[in-house]
Amino acid sequence: MTRKILYGLVVILILGGSCGCIQDIRDAWSYKPVDCKPPQVYVKPPYVAHKPYRLTVSPFTEPPHLRGAGGAVGAAYFQEMLRSGLFTNVVMAGGSQPAAPMADAGAAGDMDLALQGNILSVLAGSGDTPSQLTVEVQLIDVAKRQVIWYVRQEASSEPGPFVDKIWFTDPGAKAQSYQALAHALGSQLAQIMTPPPEPKDKPVPDPFITKTKGSY
Repeated sequence: MTRKILYGLVVILILGGSCGCIQDIRDAWSYKPVDCKPPQVYVKPPYVAHKPYRLTVSPFTEPPHLRGAGGAVGAAYFQEMLRSGLFTNVVMAGGSQPAAPMADAGAAGDMDLALQGNILSVLAGSGDTPSQLTVEVQLIDVAKRQVIWYVRQEASSEPGPFVDKIWFTDPGAKAQSYQALAHALGSQLAQIMTPPPEPKDKPVPDPFITKTKGSY
């Protein structure tokens, strides 16, 4: 009888441990949040107006060691600009090559603004290793061929710490990919470019009923 009880306890512990392993393995694939540093704004318009701008987004220039990163980062910014609702029309420039220099920004056609970017540094982590992305972004007035926004942005993601369990080691939460960092930075850029709420018209005081000094 005692042997049967001990055998049952062992089975329960094994099953419970297996369920715990499954839960811990599933949790290990959860992702750490993205850490976005405050943007460095070098150029910005004196005021942000509510206008129906049309925007074209180009692939970013990319480092030679990570081919395809420029297109992926540009696509992430395109999606975030589209999601922001700031523009009446957002298109992604065709091809995988970065846009022409600002002097040739008129090639954007009937678009009002052109978004161009440069990847300064990128670390494509595997999930168990950190990811990092630093970019510079320019928003160009196509008609004037003038930079109206010039921003430097940086984001990173670190994997969670390893945790020792009884029968295994939990690798911790995965770091985000550099593509996810690009989405976070694109959203950050949309936020800083969002115009403030339009002020409501203040009522004009009636000079006939406004009290003056000494009046009752």
